[in-house]
Order: sequence, then structure tokens, then C-alpha cells
Amino acid sequence: MPSSDIHSISNKGLLRRLKRHVIGGEHLFFAATSPGLERLCLKELRTIMPESKNIVCVEGGVEFRGCLTDCYRVNLHSRIANRILMRLENFKATNFIQLEKTLFKLPWELYLNSAKDLTFKISSRHSRLYHTGAVEDHFHRAISDRLTQCGLNKADSPGVVGAQTVFIRVADDRFYISMDSTGDHLHKRGIKKHAAKAPIRETLAAAAIMMADHDPNEPLVDPMCGSGTFAIEAAMMAGKIPAGWFRDFAFRDWPAFRSRQWEYIRKQAAEKFSKASEATVFASDMDTDAVHRLENRVKRYGLSHTICVFSKDFFDIYPKTFVDQAGLVMINPPYGRRIGQPGDRKRFYTSIFDKLIKDFRGWKIGLMVPDKRFVELCPFKVKTYPFFHGGLKLTLVTGRIP
Repeated sequence: MPSSDIHSISNKGLLRRLKRHVIGGEHLFFAATSPGLERLCLKELRTIMPESKNIVCVEGGVEFRGCLTDCYRVNLHSRIANRILMRLENFKATNFIQLEKTLFKLPWELYLNSAKDLTFKISSRHSRLYHTGAVEDHFHRAISDRLTQCGLNKADSPGVVGAQTVFIRVADDRFYISMDSTGDHLHKRGIKKHAAKAPIRETLAAAAIMMADHDPNEPLVDPMCGSGTFAIEAAMMAGKIPAGWFRDFAFRDWPAFRSRQWEYIRKQAAEKFSKASEATVFASDMDTDAVHRLENRVKRYGLSHTICVFSKDFFDIYPKTFVDQAGLVMINPPYGRRIGQPGDRKRFYTSIFDKLIKDFRGWKIGLMVPDKRFVELCPFKVKTYPFFHGGLKLTLVTGRIP
């Protein structure tokens, strides 16, 4: 996909400012996560940026300081974060005249090429400027006027690849402004096009696999795979393929974006790819249509050497017939009405535990359950973790099957 690039900018004054204040400067970034995953994301970011000492957990995610290339790397590699925001400015404003004057003074030309496809995400709490629609209007007008004054904001601005988003949080009359570097939510890996009946976001699936203590070099069985979220995440981990390898990002349309830097970062990642000599991830489902779609997806994205896909009932699967060592069995069963009345659900989960003890002895388990009471049915020792998936409060069950 085409993108903006700093080399397309002809204004020498703007170029100097971009290099000094944006490319050469250090910035504060925020990696937003799902509730409860802040610590796991912190550990992951320390792996992505091992030399950085400015990575801390905060409410709702992880903050880190770094340069633009650090932002690029986190977007590319993070399997846990939902999106990466770059903090721009914070100031106090108690009326719209004050707000618009302050906004016009901000150097928007360092972060935006155009206001044409600009969108806003606004939240307001304990502020005299509580009307988010009016706040958005003032932001858009001030940014548009500033960019026009700088000779930007043209309808035919080169390299615009999509909408840019400004995040605005208003609290106690103070405005906190951030630029979204990500674009589409990071759970959108650029691979899946069809959702299954019990979908789980890729970021949550990756977190569950990590929390189940999976070793990417060991087998993973996804026996109720649906659209294959767990299987694909495990295969990308095994192949050391970055989570964002197959997608695009909003930062590629920033004025300071340098394509050569980005190409170098991707080249570094590609050099670490690992191709398995045989399949280590096994995905199965009774839904033959879902299995067929997953097979096509696996082939299209070059994962067929790692993932073996087949159609079978979980209760008819015997891991010793296709793998000779224990690993992780990762199960995301159907929820709610799809498995009948409460009594049926209790029998369903009891049968899952019975099957695991019978045929998966020595394996690690990762099981998503919609009701924590079902954990009491498990006859062996496990750990539980709360998971928030949309409007559902799930529980991840982990342990080793004796």
C-alpha cells in the first residue's frame, strides 16, 4: 500500500522541524491493553525494546518513552496491545474561545498531512466543555486552519492512505491529546476475513497462549478451532512472525514517516523467521466450512508448513496419532445457548475434563469458560485468570493434566 514519506516534503523549514522535533526527539507512547493484561504487555514490551528503561504499567495499559522507530517496532511486534498512541500535548481550557486559540498554536503540521480524513475519539469527564460534538467541531476547525496556513490540508495531498485519528480525553477541564499510530485495532492481523460463531480477539488469544505457559517449540492442539484464532497465533509465534506482519499502520501516513526506516525494521524481523520442518500446530473443528476457510487462509499466508488442519470432533481426537510429545491443548468451547440448558453445559464441561484426563495426560491446558463455576468441575489443580471479551466476562483455566 502506498504511504506518505518525509522525502516527498518540499518545504525545507518543515523538514528541519520534523527532523528536530519528531524524528530526532523522544516521545511518550501509550500501549492500550484489555483489562488485566497490563503486566503481560509490560513484559512483552521489555522484550521488544530490551534497552529501554522507561516502560511502566499505568491504568489501561503501558507507557513507554522512545523514538518513532520504537513506536514502529511495538506496532509490528506486539501481540498483546490493542493500539499505540503517541502523547502530543495537554493543557487546560474552560471555554471554547480558549480551546480554539490553544489548538491553533499547536504544530499539527508535524503530525498530519491533511484534515480531510481526520477522525476524533473524545471522552469528557468533570469538564465545563462536556459536549463532545462541539469539542470535535472546534478541534477540526483549528487543525484545518493551521494546516491550511502551513500550505498543507490539500484535497490531493500525496500519500494519504487512510483516516488519521486524534484521541482526546478531557478530565477536570484539562485536555489530553494523543495521535493514533495504529489504525485498525491491533487484533486485526490482516489474516482473518471470516469470523466464527465463538470468535475471540487475536490479542486475547495470544495472551491466553502465553499465560498457559506455552513453549512455541512444542505442539499446540486447537480442537475447537472455529476460525483458527489460537492456531494462527501459535503458528506465528512458532515461526517468529510479528503479529503485524500482514497489515498496515496509520503511522505510515505521518509526515515524519521514513519508508527506509520501516523497511529496515521489517528486514530485521524477516531475518528471524523460522520455518518448521513439520507441523507443530493442529487445528480441528466439526464445522467443515470453517475448516475449509481456515485451510485456504493457512495456505494463502504461508503457514501450511506449521499448521495441520482437519475436521474432527474433539472427543474423537487422540493426540498420540499425530504428535509424539506433549504440548498445550487450547480450547475455546461454544458459549451459552449453543450448548443448551445449564444442566447440559455442566455435562459438557465434565465431559471435556474427562476427555483431557483420558487422552491428554502430561499436556498443559488452556480452557476458556464463560462461567467460573464450571472450574469446580475440574478434577485436577488449575489456575484461573479473568478475561474480558467484549461484553463477556470469561475465565481462562490453565494447568497441567496429570
